[in-house]
Amino acid sequence: MNIPVDIDIKIPPLATLKVSKIDYRYPSTKAPAFDIGDNVLNADGAPFDSFLYLDTTSNPLLLAFQMKFAKLDSTNPEVICNDTLDNEFNKIKNTVSTYLAGTDFVAVTLSQCSGSFSESKLPSNCIVVSKEQQMDFFGKSCYHRLNNNL
Repeated sequence: MNIPVDIDIKIPPLATLKVSKIDYRYPSTKAPAFDIGDNVLNADGAPFDSFLYLDTTSNPLLLAFQMKFAKLDSTNPEVICNDTLDNEFNKIKNTVSTYLAGTDFVAVTLSQCSGSFSESKLPSNCIVVSKEQQMDFFGKSCYHRLNNNL
């Protein structure tokens, strides 16, 4: 992983963004190219749930999203911990190394579960938004809609 510390990410214009769903697991041996800013929902069983590429001052940057949901009515709710995050990160890292060699990536885990993990033990290219960070990450309005619909 060799993401420069000072990297400029070019956010595409809103009118050019699109969301699509694919029916195969990306990446595969015949991984197609996707446009910068396309948010793609991956097929079930893929190494990451959703992804998009961002344009940077160096190489395109892959954001690989993992979504983790909890059963809210459970008496023993799931908690996101370092072991879970390490396993998910390694799935993404191994897939990128195998099929997208040389691609810079950031693993982003979005979760409604509570988090019990040490940020200092996370890889530098790993982002986690657990229940405790949702308000800051999504903003008040989106946060309330998310939690009322889950």
